[in-house]
Amino acid sequence: MQPRGPVAAVVAVVALAVVAGVVLARPAPPVALDVEQPRLDVAAPLPGGAELTQTFTARHNGLSVVEVLAVVYPAEAAAPPEAVTLEVRDAAGIVLAAQTFTGLAHNTSLALAFAPQPRSAGQTYTLALRGAAGERATLWAYSLDGYAGGALALGGVPQTGDLRFTTRYTLLTTDWLAACAAGLGGLAQAALPLALVLFAPGWLLLRLLPGGPWPNLPARWGAALGLSLALAALLWLWAGAAGRWVALSPLVLWLIYGAFGLALAARWLLDWRTGRWRPAGPSAHTLALLAVLALGLAARLLAVRDLLLPQWVDGPHHYTIARVLAEAGRVPAGYAPLLPIARLSYHFGFHALAVTVSWLAGRPLADTILWLGQILQSLVPLAAYTAAAGLTGRARAGWFAAAVVALVSYFPGYYLTWGRYTQLAGLLLLLPALPWAARAAEAWAAGGRARWGAAALLGALAAGLLLTHYALFVLWVGWVLVAAVFTGRRALAPLASAGLAGALLAAPWLLRLGLALAASPTGVSLAAPAGYNMFPMEYFSSALERGWLGLAAAALLWGLARRTRPIWLVGLWAALVGLVVNLGRGNWLVTNNTLAITLFVPAALALGWAADQWLEQARRWLGGRALQPVAGVLLVGALGLGLSYGATHGLTTQANVVNPATVLVRPEDMPALAWADAHLPASAVVLVNSWEWLNGTWAGSDAGAWVWPLLGRRTTTPPADYAYGDAAWRAEVAAFNRQLREVADAEAPATLALLRQAGVTHLFIGARGGSLTPEMFLNQPHYQLLFSNGAAWVFAFTAN
Repeated sequence: MQPRGPVAAVVAVVALAVVAGVVLARPAPPVALDVEQPRLDVAAPLPGGAELTQTFTARHNGLSVVEVLAVVYPAEAAAPPEAVTLEVRDAAGIVLAAQTFTGLAHNTSLALAFAPQPRSAGQTYTLALRGAAGERATLWAYSLDGYAGGALALGGVPQTGDLRFTTRYTLLTTDWLAACAAGLGGLAQAALPLALVLFAPGWLLLRLLPGGPWPNLPARWGAALGLSLALAALLWLWAGAAGRWVALSPLVLWLIYGAFGLALAARWLLDWRTGRWRPAGPSAHTLALLAVLALGLAARLLAVRDLLLPQWVDGPHHYTIARVLAEAGRVPAGYAPLLPIARLSYHFGFHALAVTVSWLAGRPLADTILWLGQILQSLVPLAAYTAAAGLTGRARAGWFAAAVVALVSYFPGYYLTWGRYTQLAGLLLLLPALPWAARAAEAWAAGGRARWGAAALLGALAAGLLLTHYALFVLWVGWVLVAAVFTGRRALAPLASAGLAGALLAAPWLLRLGLALAASPTGVSLAAPAGYNMFPMEYFSSALERGWLGLAAAALLWGLARRTRPIWLVGLWAALVGLVVNLGRGNWLVTNNTLAITLFVPAALALGWAADQWLEQARRWLGGRALQPVAGVLLVGALGLGLSYGATHGLTTQANVVNPATVLVRPEDMPALAWADAHLPASAVVLVNSWEWLNGTWAGSDAGAWVWPLLGRRTTTPPADYAYGDAAWRAEVAAFNRQLREVADAEAPATLALLRQAGVTHLFIGARGGSLTPEMFLNQPHYQLLFSNGAAWVFAFTAN
């Protein structure tokens, strides 16, 4: 059904509201840290009637907040409350903001806000603190000159160290547009490789093997995307199964994907010449969907505008696997030579896709992972469209589902801040597989090529999903069970045929997993550790997220009451997986955390169906009598305004979704990593900051986490993949890092013995920092400073 009448009104209202709310309004500022080392080791000098100043250089346009942390010394009982004045001045000495803070408590955060500075990037500003003589208040500072963009002074006299401060920036309209243009420019340069990898193989299969439940062209695009991702994973799987006889390379992949593109073009040409296909301009419905996808893409490209490498613990982990695949040209048996892990059994679909795009687009692998992740994020709404439209047979339901995922929902946008790339890629296979399985009996009843084509393509999607994300594959199995029970005996033959096809396609990987289980000396337990399976309610703290999910729950109940088949499927599926996940203390493969960050899928499907039904009712009312047209206008207006509100606030959240706490690599780290790559010997063993991440697994806490995967130098805390290594190595890493966590004196005999035993030759301390600080090692007999830019540090360790 094409968007006319009420739908056109909703589209118009949404478009106007989004343009007004996102372009003209200023989104909430992201946090950009000028100094971020988690060590508050000294208090700045007391002003004592003088002026304490810190100059700094703004990183971005839109400087609007400076924040510091107060130090208040103990006072006598009758002492008056402390009061200090903070002031921010520009390079010309013009005061941008000044505020007096009274009644200060120790460790109080002091934030000074002012009008966004439109051309602040690269400009010098001064933060000043004044207090009367005898005041007991000052600010936290660092004892070292760890900030290259400014200096600390008291009464005009330079001081050693720097204040601990944070700057925040408002994303202004001109910078918003410039960032969008830059992101889209990079996308345009890689348009051909992306089209060949993400769409061409799937489109070719859909042309050759009909039989999918796709009501229109956009739904077929979503199905083609899922199939293309499945074929990419299967290509790498079978290259690995062929052993050393086959090694993929940029040239080989260009030949393969070029052949896909030429074959698809030839098929389209043949269909055009025989009259089976006539190109036509996009419909209003398709244009409305493209607008939603474009807005979602713009917000997601904005989200990574300041990131240098993939985020958090999963960033180095995913890069490690992708690098192993790239160096082998196939899916190898293990991680060697990068890591001493004999068996690689982690789902690899996303990593194979990242290497493929990196090679064909000519981009660095780490950059490709970060950038490709956002491209895939912007395509999840298309997959949601395919699922909703395919399940309900209503294109309008697909449009609303896509709009909710692209413009309103917190997830999957927040996947970026964790680096959850494998689950992101898995969604692009899971979503089109839902209607294919639910309506498999229809294709099977059609007979002929439609019967076998549907079974083969559904099997390929299932195999690709297994290779891309195990937990989502388990959710898919739950969906198949619900669809089989709900459809009855008619579904057994098509689903069994698809299952057999998928098993055959994924046979080498199933064999590898079986051998891994058999080789495990203690077996594999799925039981979750105590407290591991808690439901993360904190993910749903925003009013917008709670609001749209509550509306989706109401829509689900309404659909169940109306006995609507697609809604019953969605509801039973959600109930089944929720029940299984919470049996006993749960399992570690599919947890409540997995369900929480995938909850938007059934919610968007239910809400998309309900919105379509509401608009259909509005259409009937608009053609009715008496007050019915008024009710129809009110219903259309309510839907339009509700979606506009959600889109405006949701896009603002998407553009600023990065959690600064998960950014391990700061701009100051990149020169240090480059220096280490150029100067550290291949045999170096580098001490890095670490923390206990999850269930006894240790991870790097700053840019040192990237030294091993990116530079290939061994570190005392390996990428998180070491958890898949042998038990002795895991115990060794854990024991070392537990002892390192307690180190306070770098020259203590126990510390020196610990480093000698680990074979440490160098130290790397990133700008984000951790328990190891540069002050511990500067001017110490056993440590020699090799590199520092004030924020990142590299030392040599002398064992003797």
